[in-house]
Amino acid sequence: MNTKELIAEVVELETEMFLAVQSREPASCQQNPDGFRFHRSVTFSIWTPAMLESYRTHLLEAKDEGVNLIANKYARMENLIPPQSKSPYTDKIVTMQTAWNRETEEKYPNLHRRARPVSVDSSDATSFATYLRGELETCGNATLELYYELLQEYEVKGENPVEETWRNMAVAAGHQSLDDLEKALG
Repeated sequence: MNTKELIAEVVELETEMFLAVQSREPASCQQNPDGFRFHRSVTFSIWTPAMLESYRTHLLEAKDEGVNLIANKYARMENLIPPQSKSPYTDKIVTMQTAWNRETEEKYPNLHRRARPVSVDSSDATSFATYLRGELETCGNATLELYYELLQEYEVKGENPVEETWRNMAVAAGHQSLDDLEKALG
């Protein structure tokens, strides 16, 4: 299975779980599964095939056990359930990704005004850091280890994976570049 097919399968598994999430209040984002698919595909666009395979396996195992990882992610974000994983990689990944997100906030303020706040939660918005932590705490340890290795590679190369993800989003949304999207939002 190639990377594009892996992403498509992972996104469809997540979409099934996402649409089955029961919440106290109806979530408007559940009314737009195509938007969910778009954003998740972009998220996975920088993942390695090994990461995608690992996460796919975790999703399939959870599905077979009747566990909804997406429901668990949202429950973690609201501290309704304990962490599903106590991996030592979680804090490292959150720290690294949050720092890179702050860098993009400075470079792309127009885009950031439409994104999650970087690290401060409010009654109106869950921060990037809280969202990421909730997601990571529901991932399998093998996936987390591969994720951390990927981020270490970005660090060694001096590149920003958050910016690369956003660049992929801009192009997938029909813009020539991330800078073009930033200008269009200005």
